[in-house]
Amino acid sequence: MYSEVFVPVDNSDHSHWAVDRAIEICKSSGGSIVGNHVYAARLHDVRFRQLETGLPAQFQTAQEIKRQRKVHDKLIEKGLQLISDSFLDQTAKICSKAGVPLTRQLLEGINYEEIIREANKGAGRLPSLIGFDPN
Repeated sequence: MYSEVFVPVDNSDHSHWAVDRAIEICKSSGGSIVGNHVYAARLHDVRFRQLETGLPAQFQTAQEIKRQRKVHDKLIEKGLQLISDSFLDQTAKICSKAGVPLTRQLLEGINYEEIIREANKGAGRLPSLIGFDPN
């Protein structure tokens, strides 16, 4: 049986369904859950750079643009990490109540690419359990 079940989470009903199914599997196998959330801070950076030409003149100097990029990057990354952590907090509560160990995993990147990369890791890991609405 599987020693780990990899579950990408986003706090949706489908995500909660996937966590519930993973808990069932882990309870019967003695396994644990890897709760994963991927955020895309770099995607926001690209968009911010596209919008720079619309900044007022006082913000158009090379030094000021560099400063603005640094501030923006830190704010976006920290904000996305906080949101991602909140998704994993919900998963942690559910797992704790069920008595199933949880490993929290936050990744930065393109969602589906990071999920595929993680799903293909390691022996004894159920590759992925994702709640999906076909409608």
